[in-house]
Amino acid sequence: MEAATAICQNIASIYNSQGEYGKALEHYQKAVSICLDKEEQNQKQLLGLIYEDMAKVYEKLGDYEKASHFLQKAEFIKHSKN
Repeated sequence: MEAATAICQNIASIYNSQGEYGKALEHYQKAVSICLDKEEQNQKQLLGLIYEDMAKVYEKLGDYEKASHFLQKAEFIKHSKN
């Protein structure tokens, strides 16, 4: 895992645990941007995990449509062979 991705993901997790969902989503999105810049398989797997985390935040916010959207993205990555 790239250090910048890990840092963003860890900061997002902290904000999430503190109920600072907007800030959590902001840092998850930064982690997503870093992952999308990489083409390696392990980055795709990490991206799937980040999408799952984002879905959980949206669920806490009551935005079930966005939560479902990110869960679907995570599932697609899990089941893609590339």
